[in-house]
Amino acid sequence: MLSLSDYTGRRILVTGASGFLGGSLANYLSATNCEIVRLSRPGRVLPPLAGVARTIDSCGDYANRATWERALDGVSTVFHFAAQTSVQVAERDHELDIAANVVPK
Repeated sequence: MLSLSDYTGRRILVTGASGFLGGSLANYLSATNCEIVRLSRPGRVLPPLAGVARTIDSCGDYANRATWERALDGVSTVFHFAAQTSVQVAERDHELDIAANVVPK
């Protein structure tokens, strides 16, 4: 199991950064000297992180390959929490839900 100090000096991508899990992890990681790239959907405003980590906020469509190419630049560690989370959307369009949450980009 890795400890917080194991992330020192790393560039870390956290997808779904506006959600509970992604936001909580980014907040936890901010206590170490690293660089956190927080990726969220367009229009989301992310709260500032208190800590020593350098934070880069980015937004984009997770279904767009260019979003991933930009977000992954120089990243050594990825925590992927982005997902389609609406039960109504999942029930209305099963294929879209599977494409968003299961099929690799």
